[in-house]
Amino acid sequence: LLDINVFGKRAGRNAVEYVKTADFVALPEDPAKEVRELIEGLRTNEGTERIAVLRKTLQD
Repeated sequence: LLDINVFGKRAGRNAVEYVKTADFVALPEDPAKEVRELIEGLRTNEGTERIAVLRKTLQD
């Protein structure tokens, strides 16, 4: 439990320092549309890889 407090405090301090100098990227006009298009592209993609073969390869 002590580790969580110590490292959480250090992480928080470093996050504050980072935020002070970080540049923020502007969001697109409709970010949800971009996500929907990405998901739809994944769903309708007609690649040559077979899911069962990939799963078996990753499990081995």
